Amino acid sequence: MREHLLITFLGRGSLGAGKGNIKEYRTANYHFPDGCCITTPYFGLALADHIQPDRLLILGTAGSMWSVLLEHHVEDGAHDDLRLELLDAESKAAVTADHVAQVTPILSQTMGREISARLIPDARDMDEQLAILQTMAEQVKAQARITLDVTHGFRHFGMLGFLSGFMLQRLMNDLVVEGLWYGALDMTWKQGDGKPVTPVLRLDGLHAVQDWISALERFDVSGEYGVFADLLQRDGLAQDKAQCLRQAAFHEITLNIHDAAQRLRTVLPVLDTPLRGASELFRERLRDRLEWARLNRPSDQQLYLARRALIRGDYQRCAILTFEARITWACEDSGKDPLNRRDREAVHDLEMSLSRQARRDRNQRVCPLDDLRQIRNAVAHGTPPDHRRLQQILKNPDRLHEFLEESLASLQRA
Repeated sequence: MREHLLITFLGRGSLGAGKGNIKEYRTANYHFPDGCCITTPYFGLALADHIQPDRLLILGTAGSMWSVLLEHHVEDGAHDDLRLELLDAESKAAVTADHVAQVTPILSQTMGREISARLIPDARDMDEQLAILQTMAEQVKAQARITLDVTHGFRHFGMLGFLSGFMLQRLMNDLVVEGLWYGALDMTWKQGDGKPVTPVLRLDGLHAVQDWISALERFDVSGEYGVFADLLQRDGLAQDKAQCLRQAAFHEITLNIHDAAQRLRTVLPVLDTPLRGASELFRERLRDRLEWARLNRPSDQQLYLARRALIRGDYQRCAILTFEARITWACEDSGKDPLNRRDREAVHDLEMSLSRQARRDRNQRVCPLDDLRQIRNAVAHGTPPDHRRLQQILKNPDRLHEFLEESLASLQRA
């Protein structure tokens, strides 16, 4: 069973009226989107009551209001020595890990749920920022569900909290970020009865946008558009269409371009109309990346994908697709079926024979189609080319890129 972990920051509080230099949290009536209202000085506690996590992780600095947190969860006079010690330490930003370790079991007992608390630095530089992210990572269990509260603490803690969700998802593939919450104290307003109400905001839209950015980055590196399926389905894409996208990605990876295009043609009409959520922001970019499936000639589809592979430096896929596009083009030109194995092999053998004969007739060293075949075999099977010129090309990424670029250009003119 997945543990549901709520991660929240503990801030420094503000000067309380009539209390001299003693700091406190301002009590607020936090109003949740579902209409629930909880009154508390610390939003993390309200959120914990609202979503009922299995565990609450409280992160605070050496100057955070640990004493206030303790005071609100013990009976009058209980643990006064520890509270006063914390109060003095907070004023000097000198709370220690030992102090926090003493507070944790008291909070767990009085709040009736498992509490973890950790001391973190102020995140003044990269080392301290990375230390906070490392602390979070150490506290998250495998297959966890996490909710993030970015209300309290320094303002830049909100950005760290936001970033931590994506970092943890990358470190742990089976981790789920369920929500990003913010108690908007600056947006407090008064109802008709004069009662102040503080709205609670869900920032999941930002999380969804980041998921899309990450998916686009992965696609541009790998060409694997199955990474979009879950994001689209989350924003309303029918399950069967999302499955078609996954199947198309599988077929393309296995070089079954025909079936990949067929699956994508069932998805593309959906991308011609507006989508819900963050998917709408990226709909046109995704549609542009899948438009190749609407090309009529299979050779043109292979050529498009070969160019995309060359752009991202996937020389193996580029060489394979460029060579296959040349054979597919010859099949189309001669009225043969490029998907029929016997037709394709016959056209392949004829094209290779004609290309080699042309080289002999012209007394040339270069045979473009045979050279491409040897490069394809080298990058796909590890078979060294026969000619030293081709062997040298494979030792230089710039020369290999240029060779494939010229192969694509010559095929376009064919």
